[in-house]
Amino acid sequence: MASELGQVIKKQAGEKYFDIVEDVRLNSKKYRSSNNPKYLENAFKELSKLKPKETLIVTKAFTLFFYLANISEQVFRESFTGTVI
Repeated sequence: MASELGQVIKKQAGEKYFDIVEDVRLNSKKYRSSNNPKYLENAFKELSKLKPKETLIVTKAFTLFFYLANISEQVFRESFTGTVI
């Protein structure tokens, strides 16, 4: 799912925005596993450099990711329990 979304981001917004989204995502993931604030600082620095239009593009990418993750979870639950949520 994530690799497909990455391809969509590259195609629709370009490599630059894919790299920004990936950098923020990886720093967030590293923070969650280590609880080291330097990773949050890295993500904040990357995001604070963006212009409003760029922030919108990155926000849309993360919104789509979470939307797809929620759909995937719902499909999994439905297939596991046999009930529709």
